Amino acid sequence: MPRSVQWQALDTRGEAPAPRSGHSITMVNNAAYMFGGVAGGRKVQNIAPNNELYMLKLGSVSCDWIKLINTHGQGPQPRTQHSATAIDDGKLLIFGGYFSTNNRFNDVVVLDVATLTWSHPLKERQIALQVQAKAQLARLQQEAAALQEADASGDKAAEGGATLAPPGGEDATPSNMPRRNSITGNVKPARTPLPAATPAAFTPRGNHTESTVGAPEPRANHTADKLGSKLYVFGGQGGVGYSRKAFNDMFTLDLTTWEWAQVETVGTPPEPRGGHASCVIKQTILFYGGWNAESQFSDVRVFNTVNNNWSDPEISYGIPRWNHSFVTVEAIPSSKFFFSVGRKAPSKKAKFAISANLPTKSACWIWKYCSGTQ
Repeated sequence: MPRSVQWQALDTRGEAPAPRSGHSITMVNNAAYMFGGVAGGRKVQNIAPNNELYMLKLGSVSCDWIKLINTHGQGPQPRTQHSATAIDDGKLLIFGGYFSTNNRFNDVVVLDVATLTWSHPLKERQIALQVQAKAQLARLQQEAAALQEADASGDKAAEGGATLAPPGGEDATPSNMPRRNSITGNVKPARTPLPAATPAAFTPRGNHTESTVGAPEPRANHTADKLGSKLYVFGGQGGVGYSRKAFNDMFTLDLTTWEWAQVETVGTPPEPRGGHASCVIKQTILFYGGWNAESQFSDVRVFNTVNNNWSDPEISYGIPRWNHSFVTVEAIPSSKFFFSVGRKAPSKKAKFAISANLPTKSACWIWKYCSGTQ
């Protein structure tokens, strides 16, 4: 018989954040960090996304709110319905989200919680590539100038004679090296590819352009889970330009090289959705619930990161839900999964669902009403 589940209200102190929705709260090391969301006063015109950052120091019976205003670096723009994921070395990674229906994000911003420093690793990588490309171009130009100077001071084989081309003709010379014209003898500058643009580009009206670094389309209501050295981003809602669509694609962000890649999956993926929830167990990611413009979902789907395979354990609950939380707790003999109701709940009372032995077909939901102060 499962143990009873009970809410416990903790005493909170400090500068608590204003009521809000669409924010994130993520455990990093021994504290929880809350970012963004929609908050405001009683007047509708004051309600808007923000980029506020709070830290919640947790104790056994009490906790302390601290508003973090003395951060370093350029922080994220105000947003809501983004994802915030704890990654290695005490860092918090913010991806995506909305500012408005026309201004959506697919950028990556990282906070070092030890130094409270924001960084933009993809932009910094692009800048490094640009510096490298400029240095390579300058070196090749110097080599081309040296070749021209050598031609001017040296004796030609024959007055007005042709200069021999490399084996295979002029086109055989690599495009990233200076090339000599086989007729005139002049040296052509090297062709250096231009570095890619930043992941997200916005016009003043918020109309997005496609990413040139393989990033997912701008989106919100997605999930982002860290497993190993990769961040797995699934689903969400948004799109390039003014499109309105739900996604069922899977992307990975390599946290060592900061390169995006779209995953070629095997099996039948979930229907496009946003507002779903996810959690990691061993080498798999579990997804539950969500919605799109046509349907709401109560299914559980499993993604195996070893073989990129989707599977359906064929367990669900009859009431669809979205914007809920979903966490895993390791236990014996099997891990347990908890979620709070989210939207489309059958009761105002908080429920929890506990499932055992996922992702086998023998798994089942065990429903528990929670007592105590909610």
